[in-house]
Amino acid sequence: MMFDPNKTWSIKGENAGTVLRNNGADSIFNVSGALPGNPKTRANNLGNTDIAAQLTDPDKLNFVPKQGSKMAIDGVGAYRAGDASPWMPGCTPR
Repeated sequence: MMFDPNKTWSIKGENAGTVLRNNGADSIFNVSGALPGNPKTRANNLGNTDIAAQLTDPDKLNFVPKQGSKMAIDGVGAYRAGDASPWMPGCTPR
């Protein structure tokens, strides 16, 4: 959340060091309508779109972008399109 002087819990500058790059989410903006952090550290984020439709098979935890999707074209996300063996968090390779 960006600083809001009307909220007692909001702290001025609390996200000043936040780096926000290469993220994709159905809704990436917070309640203020702005992304956190310094504008110089925000880059290549994709939000307010159906991210699941751009992924290979999110129901089976395959979060690799589909070839030709906006995520693939822009290089958004943790994986690159066509990655045959993406790192799977919490999984041990067999």
